[in-house]
Amino acid sequence: MYGAGYPLGDRAYACKKYLLTPFINPRNRAEEAYNASHKGTRNTVERCFGDLKRRFPVLSMGLRLKMKTTMMTIVACAILHNQAIIFKDDWPDYHLEIEEDDGVIGGEHVEGNFAVSF
Repeated sequence: MYGAGYPLGDRAYACKKYLLTPFINPRNRAEEAYNASHKGTRNTVERCFGDLKRRFPVLSMGLRLKMKTTMMTIVACAILHNQAIIFKDDWPDYHLEIEEDDGVIGGEHVEGNFAVSF
């Protein structure tokens, strides 16, 4: 249990005391209802992750930071996202293009952990 709830996992994870996963072959209505509820909850969470990644594309590209800094960055993005919703800030209207083959990400050349605009 985590706080007042349990983390949900998909079928790729084994069911553990601390992680709820769906039944692979539900045998009765209760197990089918559990799977439906589980799926609906996970879909809601996945949509939230998608919203965060659209507003902050860096979350889609992967952060090359220390774990503590990565966690603080994700929390900061979530806080800023919630503030944007509260203040009715529009979604960004740009489309980020990622060119991974030549080290160019959205018009910036990436060297190590630094982005150099050109």
